[in-house]
Amino acid sequence: MKILNTPMGDIPLPCFIPVTTFGNRFPLDAMVQPYINRLSPVMMVSHFYAQEMEYQHLPIFIDSGGFASLFKGSEIYHISNGTHGIRTKEGSSITPESVLRFQE
Repeated sequence: MKILNTPMGDIPLPCFIPVTTFGNRFPLDAMVQPYINRLSPVMMVSHFYAQEMEYQHLPIFIDSGGFASLFKGSEIYHISNGTHGIRTKEGSSITPESVLRFQE
């Protein structure tokens, strides 16, 4: 078995990585979040929703949040060298750099 060492704890690989959201958009997620640590040593959260989460006691992977490009009023914009970002109608911006900074 391989182990991925993180500052928040070790993750034995392979493992099940549940995906969840934070905020009030999906009430079912709020119901299952207290039990995630019984199922997995890690969780994945969309960058868009991870910004609303409170401190977690598990290692967390942040996905790109690219589905935010499907929100009404969102736009994809060019940054440079083939890199693009997403701007939501609320004014938030998701870029590869912002996702990496947040993950770190």
